[in-house]
Amino acid sequence: MLLKATEQVSKPPKPPKKRQNTRPLPPPEPYQAPPPPPVPPIGSFNLLDLRHNSCRWPEGDGPIFVFCGRPQARESSYCERHHALAHNRGSQRDYDRAAEQALAGKHFFGRAGVME
Repeated sequence: MLLKATEQVSKPPKPPKKRQNTRPLPPPEPYQAPPPPPVPPIGSFNLLDLRHNSCRWPEGDGPIFVFCGRPQARESSYCERHHALAHNRGSQRDYDRAAEQALAGKHFFGRAGVME
């Protein structure tokens, strides 16, 4: 379409000016970390409750195991009590006596200890 000499081309409308907010913002509230989850009682930790320094001695014998949860001893996976239970092999005399009985066919003697 051709324009006549007397017609003017309309300019596109200008975008509206952005208004500046002159009100000051309120100060942000200080961050408060959520409280830590409650620690379950000793002997009732489930697998997801265990922390990096919790005793991993399983307790109970059902489809759902719970763990001791006491603080670990030294560089063990267990607390002092359960570390002693797991690593106590008895005296050399007990070991020798069990070996003699195993040779006599009275007991099954395995690496974990003596089973009657």
